[in-house]
Amino acid sequence: MRLMNKRLRIAGALLISCLASSAFSQEKVVIANYGGMVADFYNRYCAPLLKERHNIALEQVAISDPLGQIKVQQATGNILWDMFPAEGEVLVTASNNGWLEPIDWSVVDPNNEMPANGRHKYGVAGRVYSMILAYRTDKVPAGKTVDGWKTFWDVKGFPGPRAMRDTPLENLEFALLADGVPLDQIYAVLDTPKGVDRAFAKLDEIKPNISVFWTSGQQPAQLLASGEVFYTNTWNGRVVQMKSEKVPVEISWSGGSLNVPFYSIPKGAKNVSNMMKFFNVCFMDLNIQKIGAEITGYPGLSPKLPALLSEQVRADLPTAEKNLKQQFTFDFEFWAKNRAKLQRRWDTWRLR
Repeated sequence: MRLMNKRLRIAGALLISCLASSAFSQEKVVIANYGGMVADFYNRYCAPLLKERHNIALEQVAISDPLGQIKVQQATGNILWDMFPAEGEVLVTASNNGWLEPIDWSVVDPNNEMPANGRHKYGVAGRVYSMILAYRTDKVPAGKTVDGWKTFWDVKGFPGPRAMRDTPLENLEFALLADGVPLDQIYAVLDTPKGVDRAFAKLDEIKPNISVFWTSGQQPAQLLASGEVFYTNTWNGRVVQMKSEKVPVEISWSGGSLNVPFYSIPKGAKNVSNMMKFFNVCFMDLNIQKIGAEITGYPGLSPKLPALLSEQVRADLPTAEKNLKQQFTFDFEFWAKNRAKLQRRWDTWRLR
C-alpha cells in the first residue's frame, strides 16, 4: 500500500510538472510581418527584452498578403497569428468586418506617450516608413541630379533598367506626380475617372522599361545591389541598410509616400494579453525606438526620439524636416474605398 501511495505521489508530481511546463510553453506571441531586417530587429532587440520583462517568447512568421490571409483565418476560425501588419486600407477593412481585437492602451501606453496619430481602437502605430525612389549613384549620368518620379520616367535622360512594385498602391500616385500633379492634389485627381485614366496612361509610358515587377520586399535591394536595375521604388529602410553595407545607392525623397503603419491583433488570437505587453516593450520603449531608427531607418512616433539621434541618422529618416516636406501622406481611406476596382484594372494592365 505504501509503495502504491508513493507511486501515486510521484505520478501526481509528474502530472503537475507537465501541466506547469505546458502552461509555461504557452507564454509566447506569434507575430506576422514581411521578414527582412525588421524581423531581424525584433529577434535581436525586442525578443530578449520581452523575455526579460515578461518571460514571453517571440515567434515570427513571414507573410506577403495580410488582408487575404486574415480574411481566410477569420472565415475558418483558425487564427495563426497574434499580430499582423494592418497597414493602410487593411486596418479599415479589418476593423469594419469585426476581425480585430481592441487595443488595451492602459497596458500598451500607460504613460500616454503615443501621439494621437499613432493610436487606434484596433491598432498600434509602428515605425514610420516611406516608399521612395532608390537608385544606383554610380549609374546616374554625370552632372545630372535625380529628382523623384520625373527622373524615373525620364528614360532618355536617365537610361537603364528599372523595377516597380507589382501593385497599384502608390504607383498610381507616382505616375500622377511624374505627369505634373502637385503633391497636395494627388488624391483629388486620383478620385476621378479621368485621374485614374491619366495615371494608367502615364504607366503605359514606363511599362516597356520595367525589367522586374517585384513582389517581395527583399527583391528591390537585391536588384539594386547586383546592378540588375538602376532605379526602383522601395522602402527607405532597405536603402539605409544597403548604404551601411557600402552599396552605392541613395534615396530621392521627392514624391515619396509617407506611411504610418499600424499593427493589429486578429479577433480570436490565442495570446491577446501577451500582445499588449509586446506592444509596450517593442513599440513604446524609447531605447528600442532609438536603436530601431538607427538600424532600420524607420523611426517611431515618440516626440522624444529626435533628440536622441545623431544628425547623420536623422538625415536618412522620412520624418526629417527636409525629407518630410517633399513627400505626400499615403491615404489609406482612399485605398480602402477603391482598392478592389483599381486592383482589377492594375491586373488587367499588367497582362496587356
